[in-house]
Amino acid sequence: MGAYIGHEKHPRGRGCGGNCIIALITSDFAVYEQVVAELKSRGVPFVTLRVGEHVPADVDVVITTLDEADAIAREDAERNAPRVVIYDDPVATVNRAIAAGRPAGAESGFVVGIDPGRRPGVAVLSCDMVIAVYQVSITEVEPLVRKIERDCRPT
Repeated sequence: MGAYIGHEKHPRGRGCGGNCIIALITSDFAVYEQVVAELKSRGVPFVTLRVGEHVPADVDVVITTLDEADAIAREDAERNAPRVVIYDDPVATVNRAIAAGRPAGAESGFVVGIDPGRRPGVAVLSCDMVIAVYQVSITEVEPLVRKIERDCRPT
C-alpha cells in the first residue's frame, strides 16, 4: 500500500473536505479498496499508511479496523493522537471520519435536504459541505434518511 496522497493540494489550515486530512491505516485489502473508493468519490484529502508506519502530524483522523486500532493508539500515545474511526461500512465510516475531523467550534451535525418529485434527490451536508447525494424512489426516502441518521452518528 505505502503512502498515497488522495489530493496533491491540501492547504494548511484545512479540514475534512478542505479542513482535515484522513489517514487510512489497514492491512485488510477489501477495507482499503472500499474506503479509498469512497474517499476519492467525495474528493476528501487522505493518505494511506501501513500498520506500524509513522502517522504524520497533520493527520487529524485515522480510519482503521477494530483489530488494528490498538496498534495505532499505542503508536501515537506520545503525541496529540488523531481521532480513530473504526471501519464497518465504507459510506458510514467516511461520514464518521468527516464528522470527527470538524474543526473545534464548528457547528456539529448534519443537514439532510430532500428535493421532492417522482425521483426524490437527497443531499447530506456537514459544515456547509455536501458529503453525499442520492436519487431514490419515493418509497426509499424514509429508509434512506434513517440509514443516513445511523451512518452519520458519531461513534
